[in-house]
Amino acid sequence: MKYLKKINWQILALLFIVVLYSCEDNSDPELLFEDVPAVRFEKKLKKVSDFLIAPEAGWKMTYFTDETALGGFTFLFDFINESEVRMDSDFGNADPTKTSLYGLSLGATLKLTFTTKNVIHELSDGANFPDAAFVGQGYKGDFEFLFSSIEGEDIIFRSNRNPSNYIKFVRASKDEWNNLSTQNRAMLKNIKNDPSKSVFRSLTIENKGNVASYSFNYNNARRFSTSIKLDENGEVLDVNFGIAPTATGFKVSPAITVGNIEVENFIYDEINNEFVAEEQGAKVTISYVGTPAIPLTGKDILPNFLILHNPFLNSLASDWTPDLTNVGFSNLITNLNASIFFDVTRIDLYDLDKDSGRIFIGTSIGNAFYNISKEVKNGKIYLTIVSTTTPQFFTDAIKPLLDVIVDSNGLYVDQPTTLNGSSNRIFSFVPASNTTIRYSAVQL
Repeated sequence: MKYLKKINWQILALLFIVVLYSCEDNSDPELLFEDVPAVRFEKKLKKVSDFLIAPEAGWKMTYFTDETALGGFTFLFDFINESEVRMDSDFGNADPTKTSLYGLSLGATLKLTFTTKNVIHELSDGANFPDAAFVGQGYKGDFEFLFSSIEGEDIIFRSNRNPSNYIKFVRASKDEWNNLSTQNRAMLKNIKNDPSKSVFRSLTIENKGNVASYSFNYNNARRFSTSIKLDENGEVLDVNFGIAPTATGFKVSPAITVGNIEVENFIYDEINNEFVAEEQGAKVTISYVGTPAIPLTGKDILPNFLILHNPFLNSLASDWTPDLTNVGFSNLITNLNASIFFDVTRIDLYDLDKDSGRIFIGTSIGNAFYNISKEVKNGKIYLTIVSTTTPQFFTDAIKPLLDVIVDSNGLYVDQPTTLNGSSNRIFSFVPASNTTIRYSAVQL
């Protein structure tokens, strides 16, 4: 019994020593055990903070806020110290000399917050939006970013507003600070539709001898492109992507998939005024062309009543998707009204889906109707005035307008979109004699 008691006391003594050892302070960083969470966080914060401050020329971020509807925006950040930052951008009202505040903090994870106002806040401002479809949403941007990882010399964040959107910070160069706002903004002018050229642009994909051409449409306010074509069964195929300008061209997101190849970087060919991307034998070209990728095959798709869109012609102007009625047609109306003693105020097209129809011209001195016949051939619609009761002086006065509406060489017709917030279809008409002019009309 004494022997057993002796063993029990030895066991108790050993347990007591273990308990004492386990109760010792473990905050010493030299211990073999892991740091407590607070210490680990402080180390992580300092590592990320030092990493952000370290580069002499700071960081570059190309930020696609919503690749399903909007393009990309490039920012430069120079983290001066642990609380101050300056930035530049190819978007908004950037001032690279302005200093604002930022901070790193712990939420669900380590978070980078640009705390005082600078150009990046213009992306998230709900009152700053590209068009009526984004009222209250702005450009869907963010000024809070969740730390994800450090990969080599890059640092990866996620948008706090959309955590599935990963954004990479890469090392910037001094040249980018000197040229970003000028070169990228200049490239935007090459990307947007040139009013002196054809309104038709194509996106052509070439791979292993196969060629597919899409009708390329670009929304400059959104920095977003929609391209469509018809397959052999008449089904619509589309290629949509956001565009971020660069000094030499632009980058797209999502990437264009050609077979098993992803293409995303386009270079501007100034001589041919086109953008070209090549990757592993696949080639994608965006260029101006003389005819639409999808020709008109019949008048059945046309509606029975259309009202032409133009700021001079109706009050729908602010509701329209930009760039449908182009500056060529707007200038035509402006110059016409300046040259005659009355103003053209409205234009309607009736019964385009039937064999015969009418054109209505509303003016400040009265209205006029022109009866027309219609024929679809060679991918165009031909409108011909067959009769009118309108005085000849009136017809002579508006002849420049009628020559465009009923171009003797036919009209190319496109249905690129719908009126914002409704199902009303919008049709665009381009006279074959002058493809720099486009007028659009909404179905009512």
